[in-house]
Amino acid sequence: MHKRLKRRPGLRTWKVFDDNMDVHETFSSLSESSLPSSVKNIFRPTMWPSECDDDLPLERCMRLYPQDQNTGGFFVAVLRKVKPLPNSSFSPSSDKVDATTSGNGGSKHEFLNYKPARDSFTLSTLQKSFHLKDSFLAQFANRLLVRTTTKAGILTLVDKQLFDHIEENKLSSRRLRPVYSGMKLCEADGRRGNIRITRAGAELMLRHCTTGVVTVSRRSARMLLHNVNHFMRCSMLDKFDTKGLQTGPCIVCVALEETSGESNDANENSSKRAKTQQPSQLVFPGQFDKEQEKLKLYIQFSKGLEGLPRATAKVYLNKLRDPLNQ
Repeated sequence: MHKRLKRRPGLRTWKVFDDNMDVHETFSSLSESSLPSSVKNIFRPTMWPSECDDDLPLERCMRLYPQDQNTGGFFVAVLRKVKPLPNSSFSPSSDKVDATTSGNGGSKHEFLNYKPARDSFTLSTLQKSFHLKDSFLAQFANRLLVRTTTKAGILTLVDKQLFDHIEENKLSSRRLRPVYSGMKLCEADGRRGNIRITRAGAELMLRHCTTGVVTVSRRSARMLLHNVNHFMRCSMLDKFDTKGLQTGPCIVCVALEETSGESNDANENSSKRAKTQQPSQLVFPGQFDKEQEKLKLYIQFSKGLEGLPRATAKVYLNKLRDPLNQ
């Protein structure tokens, strides 16, 4: 294990929450609760600590948190190869890559290879959507990777050293092939063949954008969060400037301090925020439909975590209720 990988010891006990942030002590107590069946079906008995596992040294497990060393979410596992793979000439003692190729003449594993994003469709679409300044490419061009250069896909930001290794083809051996690496900035929006940006991508690109950024009121933000991942008509929201917005991804900003005359102690709030180093605004990835004049906030989730956007939205709703974001 890499010495610089920061980790925490495993846990023997933990709490299980639902989307409303209510704690359920056991699976039985959750089953007897008043939650809808559609919510109960998401939970499994194995999500709770088992009394039968007292002899298991769970403290030897590792917990990895992205905030510990500014990384994306990931999972670490130890794999031990005990026999050759079916229909494979590759052996653990060999550094040679199986020469089996796909029908197009390339390696059948070529789709897993990361490539520099300089001339990719994804980066080009991102530049067109937000008219990114030259400063963005000057700072990040040599750290952006994609898996496909001809269509929309995942764009990741990686360490310069890893980028150099990949560009020089030093990771071509099957002994070390990156499957997922870096911080995801955007991904394909399969329904329209477009792209959608992530929260990390929105925060990173914000100061490099010349268009595609919209600022909404706290009231509008609350409405959008209540309908997270669903479009809302702009006529239902407080008026905001849609100039320069095109159909596709956008960045939605929400000021945490009201600028109207209703807030008489705005200067006091600003000084308190400065002392606690709290952000002056919230930044979300969004999607805009110019033809139908619709806007939505997008919070990504993986299969099996369909309740995550609502739970995340609830956290931000609490922040927007308190002018001091506490």
